[in-house]
Amino acid sequence: MYSMPAWLRPTDKEAFDRLRSAMVGEDCLVFIGAGLSMPLGYPDWNGLIRLLVEQARRIDGGAEELAGVSTRESVADVCKRVLTDEGYFRLIADTFQPRLRLLSNGKKETRDEFRPIHVRLMQLPFSAYLTTNFDLCLEMARPYASSHNRTPGRQVYPGLDPTRLRDKVVCHIHGVAWDEDGTCQSRSIVLTSADYEKAYACETGQARHFLLPVFKHQAILFVGVSFQDREVQNLVAAAAEQYEMMRIETSERGVDNLPDKEHFALLPMTYAYDSTSNPSCLPVRKRDAATEIQQDQELSHKYHISVIRYDTTEDDPVHVHLDQTIEFLGQLIRSMRRAPSPSAEEVFTEKDYVP
Repeated sequence: MYSMPAWLRPTDKEAFDRLRSAMVGEDCLVFIGAGLSMPLGYPDWNGLIRLLVEQARRIDGGAEELAGVSTRESVADVCKRVLTDEGYFRLIADTFQPRLRLLSNGKKETRDEFRPIHVRLMQLPFSAYLTTNFDLCLEMARPYASSHNRTPGRQVYPGLDPTRLRDKVVCHIHGVAWDEDGTCQSRSIVLTSADYEKAYACETGQARHFLLPVFKHQAILFVGVSFQDREVQNLVAAAAEQYEMMRIETSERGVDNLPDKEHFALLPMTYAYDSTSNPSCLPVRKRDAATEIQQDQELSHKYHISVIRYDTTEDDPVHVHLDQTIEFLGQLIRSMRRAPSPSAEEVFTEKDYVP
């Protein structure tokens, strides 16, 4: 028996137990979004589009080309055309360079290759790590998670194989900006509408054919994901719908041997600012439980995702309690397995680590 930490919702304990059970059985993948990389200076989807737009507007005619363009993928199309392939791919490569951060003035500064939470995630018994991020944080963190984990295993779009999701392989579903040997791979990324159409085409899309069976047949924990990626949203919903149809059909035949595959998401608690109680004072930050319930019900209904919420403070860009939740989850799993493992702080101070 254990008690939920104060920063987690007590009502999420049953979902937390189911997640822990799936992970102990090594029957769970983790899907990692941009939220884990942003504290290192990497942009999320919207941030990358803003960088492209800023550069495109500096080109003669760029502002006119961008006028009236609505969808993010279409904006990326226009920016690529305005900047030309050379400028477009160079900006992406510079933005996601592993050890150097591109500043707004065009200069670069050094940055860490990964965060402690990347190490903690690599220590957990996930069979594979899925990400739409273009950075190498997971690969850089893996050697510090375990002495037995130093040989990298990786799949990068378009070379994705859903039958080989084992041995903690890292899968870059939308490509990667750089290889670990320093080779630029920014031309492999999925960002423009043309890229998405190719990656998610019904018959030939490599990303679609990879993700659909994964979402249908694997338990998945979403971390650092805001569910803003339209194609991933659609695939999770389609996979959940197809899986439910399969369950109904097998049940009608009197055979219900489909394993229960539940998805989970670690999301921050929702807060809003209220100025109605005293308009003369600064707005008060208050918990918005009604919005949380609505969002949780929508994720459960659309995607079969059980939400586990952690608390945040007003000035908490790195979401400290998310890191602590991952550590707490690891402690529970290690106690069940009775197998000690070093903490992220210990591996982070190893002498061979040079940021």
